[in-house]
Parts: sequence; structure tokens; C-alpha cells
Amino acid sequence: MVLMLLLALAATSLRLRQTANTVDDAFITYRYAANLAAGNGLVYNAGEQVLGTSSPVYALLLVPAVALAGVHNLPTASLIFNALMDGLLTMVLFLGVARLAGGGTRGLLAGFAAGLLYAVDAKSVDFSSGGMEAPLFTGCLLSCAWLLSRSRYTAAALLAAASVAVRPDGGLVLVVVLLVAWLHGRRLPWRGLMGAAGILLALGTLAWAAYGDPIPASVRAKASGIYMLPADHALRYLCRHLAGMAWPRLPLGRLLPFLSGAAREYATLLASSILPVALMVSGWRLGRRHLGAAADFLAGYSVLFFLIFAAANPFMMGWYYVPLETAYIALLALGALTVGTSMSRHLLVLFLAPAGRVAVGVGLTLALLLLPQLQRYQWLPLPGQGAVRLLSEWEKIRESDYLRVGADLARLTGGRARVAAPEIGGLGFAYPGPILDTVGLISPVARSYYPLPPAQIAGNSAIPADLIAAEKPDVVVFLEIFGRRGLLQDPRFMADYRLWRTYPSRVFGSRGLLVYIRRTAVW
Repeated sequence: MVLMLLLALAATSLRLRQTANTVDDAFITYRYAANLAAGNGLVYNAGEQVLGTSSPVYALLLVPAVALAGVHNLPTASLIFNALMDGLLTMVLFLGVARLAGGGTRGLLAGFAAGLLYAVDAKSVDFSSGGMEAPLFTGCLLSCAWLLSRSRYTAAALLAAASVAVRPDGGLVLVVVLLVAWLHGRRLPWRGLMGAAGILLALGTLAWAAYGDPIPASVRAKASGIYMLPADHALRYLCRHLAGMAWPRLPLGRLLPFLSGAAREYATLLASSILPVALMVSGWRLGRRHLGAAADFLAGYSVLFFLIFAAANPFMMGWYYVPLETAYIALLALGALTVGTSMSRHLLVLFLAPAGRVAVGVGLTLALLLLPQLQRYQWLPLPGQGAVRLLSEWEKIRESDYLRVGADLARLTGGRARVAAPEIGGLGFAYPGPILDTVGLISPVARSYYPLPPAQIAGNSAIPADLIAAEKPDVVVFLEIFGRRGLLQDPRFMADYRLWRTYPSRVFGSRGLLVYIRRTAVW
């Protein structure tokens, strides 16, 4: 128990040591929370009934923070909430994996391995400090596994259905819960199925009554072709993520120069994935011997997530992986116990008791899983920075730039101008006035302009020139790459708008963050 509490404290402390490194998408949810706290309803733009956040439950949970600490402290409040949530999840993983391993000393070793892996997990730390709802959704995932381990199939189905309001891929969790309940209950789980259907119907009815659409606008926008992606974009990123779960990375592709670059990359990823996959399969087999439903749920979720996201090929965001990585961690910890037990029979530390040899074997295996995570941290203090600082997947440079632009526009226009932009998180958090989202996350009118002809796209997306011509916003803010081949080549736009300011930015290969003002704009 003491060991578990120490791990939970370490997980919480590690996250609290990070600065609020907020992701642009998190700012969207913050603005929904701020509007609700101000009495405008759960909306992005006051008076526009559009559900553009994919996590309304997380927005609701942040409303008290607005009242207690103010809107501008939401990033810090979110960081604290997520850090505490991750501390709790560390304990849940410890206890759950210990039970999956059969309890006793072996269970404690496996639970410790899972808790430690989650405590230092770089993706979890990154997006806890990034303000996303990932810890809350991960809590739903682990709670479903816990309920299934106790054969509470109906309760697991109800929770999985409710998790759709935390994140849309809660639907995937529900599918896996129902499959596992059917497999282990030996019959179709009618009570869970009907209860889940009732919750989904209630959520859809509420959304329809409030917004005229049961599906969040952000989900519809992402399905409308706003991004131009390679056909294997999601598959490649999922394979990279899986291969990065253990050390070492095996550069098999270098030995196959006769293959194409993509084939060499996949060969390297395949070779590097052998160890984590083997460990997870071994862990799943161990878990099935003790708590088959929970083990099948974790494995089923991992496999279905991989297959469905690879087939759907969405633009893969870093926070998508956190619940998946947590399922991986549980199975990897169990696999480490299995391999460690096997290794103990051959270790040259015969002076140790059998339990000690198992601990050494688990520790050696655990080191291979920890190394990729520990490499993501800056361990020694630098001038102006503390020690043990996560090296984020990307420093939030563009978020900082958008916050600056939003503040400048607020001073210039008093918040009365209608501002159009393809990225509305940081911009909309700093700018209080109406926003036209040119990719349609909170502005459904934009969706009909996609997909765009590939010739108009310089990066992975672009602003539709026809949308700007039709909607005539007062201000248009965008990274230059989003207008390079389309908007900036459109004679209507160049005639109607003048460049007000260029902010230095090389994000995504841009030549600045541009702010254009309509020549006839009045505010």
C-alpha cells in the first residue's frame, strides 16, 4: 500500500512540476467552459448553438475553476485536475494489474511495474500538462476494466456509453465492453445493451434539443475531408507509437536498401514492435488465467483501436494515444512479470531467493520499457528551468503566437470584429469576440467547402477562398502555409483585404503568421 501511494504521489508531483503547456484544442474546451460560467450556455460563440468541443463533460468539470480562479487560470486549473486524476489512475493500475497477475508477491511486482510505467509515461505527462481530457477518458477505460473484472457487465456498459460524452471514441470502448460481456457471460448482455442504448439516446436527445444535431460539429468536420493525408498516415503513426513502447529500436530497414523508403520504415517498425507485442501477448495470456474479462477487454480495446483508427485514417493527435498506451502499459507490465519469471530460472544470481530472482528479471525487462519514456525528459536543470522537465512532442509555439494575436486584436477591435481562422484554440481564448472557424469545428457553414482541390493545399489543409468571399469576416488570421496556394492567390481576397501584421513563425514550414483586415471593416 505504501509503495502504491508513493507511486501515485510521484505521478502527481511529476505532472505538477511541468508548466501548463496547453494544446490548441484544449483552449477550445476552455472557451466553452468560460461561456457556460458566464451564463451564455455551453457554446463557443455566444448566441451560436454549436457543440464544437468533443469533450463536453470535461468542459462542465472546468466551470467551477472559472468561478474560483478566473478564466485566465484555466490552464493551471486543468493541469492540477489532470495531475490529481493521473495520481489516482496510477493507484488503479497498480491494484488492477496486481489482481490480473494473481496477487501475492508476483502481483505486487506486476502492479509496481504498471504504476511506475504510467507515472513516468511521457504521453500522459505531455497531455496532462497540455490540458486535454485524456486522463478523464483513461479513467473511464480503466473503470470499465475494473467492473468487468468483477463481472459487473451492465455497469461497465453504462459507464462506457456515458464515456462518449467525455470523448467520442467512447463508442469503441462500449463495443469492446459488450463483446467481452457476451464472450464471458455466455449470452447477449441485454441489460447492458439496453441501458447503454438508453444513455446514448438521452445524450443524443439533449444534443439535438440544444444544438439541433446529436453529433458534435467537431466530429462532423473531421469527417468532411479538411485534411489531405497519405492513405497510410494513421497506420504509420500507430506503428511508430507501438514500436516506441520498448527499447531498442531495431533499424532493420538499413539492411534492405533495395526497398522503397516507406517499405524500409515499415520493416524497421515491424522489427521494433516484436518485443512490445510479444510482451503484451504474454501479459494477456497471464491475465486471462486470473481475470479473463478484464484481460480480454484491455487486449480487445488495443487491437480494435489500432485497426479502426488505421482504417479510418484520421489526422492522428498525440492525446489520442494516451488511453491506448495505458492499455498497453497494463499488458506490458504483466508481460514483464511473465518474462521476468522465465528469466529468473537462468539468472546467475543463484544466491538470491526465487522471489528475488523474479524481481531482478522483472526489473531487467522493465528497464527496456522505461528507457523510451525516460529519454523524453530533461533531467538536469537549465538556466531558468527546473529539473525533470518533459521534452514535449512539440513546444506550443503556435499556441503562444495565437494567444498574442488574439490579445492584440482584442485591443485593436474591442472584441467587436468577426475573426476567421483555421486554428481557433489559443486565438479564441485570448480574443473574446465572434470567431469563424474555417475548418468547421465550431462553424458548420465551413464544412460544405471541403474537401479542397489538392492544388490549393501546400501543407495538410488550407482555407477555402470561397468561404471567406461568402462570409466576409472582418479579420482573417492564418499561418501562411494555409493560404499559400489558395487564399493568397485569390484575387477577391487580395482586393478586399489588406495585410495588417505579420508575426514571425516557421511552424509547419510557414513564412509567418498573417493577419489580414477587410478594407471596409467597421467595428
